[in-house]
This record gives sequence, C-alpha cells and structure tokens, in this order.
Amino acid sequence: MKLKNILIVVKDISLITCKEEYIRFYNELRPHQTMNYKTPQAFEDNYGSVLSESSV
Repeated sequence: MKLKNILIVVKDISLITCKEEYIRFYNELRPHQTMNYKTPQAFEDNYGSVLSESSV
C-alpha cells in the first residue's frame, strides 16, 4: 500500500470521527431555542412519553 492511500484512509476516519462528534454535540450538548433552551436529548427525555402517547 502506498503512503498516499494510507493518508486517504486516515483522512476518512478523521472525517467520520468529526461528523460523529458534531452530531453528538448537536443532539446532546447544544441547547435549542425552539425546545425552550433544552438539548434535543433532554427535550425527548422530558416530553418523549407525552408526545408518543398523544400520537396514538
């Protein structure tokens, strides 16, 4: 395997890791104004059962 191919694999892994970290930040750490400044995870934890019961 050539060095260039190894670098491309490393870059792909880094990109995947960055994307996963951003998704975690967006869903678990970043408060959203439309959710009363709660994170999507906290919002779902608080209101998920209420929302799922109302859709039945």
